[in-house]
Amino acid sequence: MKLRIVKPNFSVIAILSYLSVLFVFSSIISVIHKNDNTVFNRSEIVTYAKQFLINEELKIEGRELDCSGYTQLVYKHFNIKLPRSSSMQFESLPNKNGGPEAGDLVFFSSSNRKIGHVGIFIGNNLFIHSPGKQKYVRIDSLSDKYWKNSYVGCRSVFKQIEEQ
Repeated sequence: MKLRIVKPNFSVIAILSYLSVLFVFSSIISVIHKNDNTVFNRSEIVTYAKQFLINEELKIEGRELDCSGYTQLVYKHFNIKLPRSSSMQFESLPNKNGGPEAGDLVFFSSSNRKIGHVGIFIGNNLFIHSPGKQKYVRIDSLSDKYWKNSYVGCRSVFKQIEEQ
């Protein structure tokens, strides 16, 4: 097997044929997909997600996007396919120990205590999300009373990729 260094500046990342290998050096975490040389790190997810902070409705192919449509859109840019609904996203990703890190998905319950909302954690106790149709993508704090009371937990695609 040949070892190939992909991005040696802050993190050392190596690819062995058809395996995802993740080495962490400093606080930057990068991921390489199986069978793919796509490399990204948590801060790239946050940066990409923030580009949708514009004062207009988020529409793709004429369709308004809700919270889970927004997370799908962001992660699709990094070749990660998420299920359609927030509850399916919650159920499909492994439980994450500890608090959220930048790029993790954060989940909230609705009035019937089921998962009803999802956003992307961006650091400093903040998350970015699409609050619903006919609303703009925005940043809110997990400390705000509403979000604090409905917070259920976080999930990470990074953990899922590490374990593959």
